[in-house]
Amino acid sequence: LYDGGATKARVQSAKSDLTTQLITRSQLRQSAELEVRQAYLNANDARARAAAATASVEAAQEAYRLSQLRYQNGLSTFVEVTTSQAQLATARTNLNNAQYDYQTSLAQLLRAEGGR
Repeated sequence: LYDGGATKARVQSAKSDLTTQLITRSQLRQSAELEVRQAYLNANDARARAAAATASVEAAQEAYRLSQLRYQNGLSTFVEVTTSQAQLATARTNLNNAQYDYQTSLAQLLRAEGGR
């Protein structure tokens, strides 16, 4: 019978709770989509950096090879050889870092997509 408006108040409260839950669900969905999108972009960026680092290693290897030939033929100093060797080591380190970043970004993408 008459409950002093308690039923109406409970209905209003339930509607308010439903609205809050729908908003929260929408925000979570948007957050998840953003996380996946960002992880995808990070993976693409890391892949491009790894490709560039690979090209850098190849160039440094060739520079090192040429510096050795010039040194063997007396056309340069040993300093040039060691400098090119150090540049090759740096290029290889950069490649290793880029490959690590790429693998890490792939793992983050997998996690963002719901993988383990």
